[in-house]
Amino acid sequence: MSAMYTIKQFCAATNLSEVYVRRMILTGKLDHTKEYIPGTNIPRNLIPEEELARFQGKRSQRREDGRNRFVLHSTPAELKRIQEVMAKEGIGSIITKQKQYKPKAK
Repeated sequence: MSAMYTIKQFCAATNLSEVYVRRMILTGKLDHTKEYIPGTNIPRNLIPEEELARFQGKRSQRREDGRNRFVLHSTPAELKRIQEVMAKEGIGSIITKQKQYKPKAK
């Protein structure tokens, strides 16, 4: 039988939050075994070592450059063209200028 991990141990090893891990258990995305603490009626979820290996191999969903998918980074020429199209279509501008993006040095 493979090693089993509690939710807290699994979270510490994978750097995931307890809420997220519990949600994955409830939706069936994470294999687990429910065991009752001896002498009580309190259940404890145990996660097998195979699941830990599966999640440790996954990369983060965050982009390497720190941007998220909702931020538009454009050149001044692209920004001008976007604003022209939005004005032509009667769409109010929600574009804000932020400080210039500089990639992190590796």
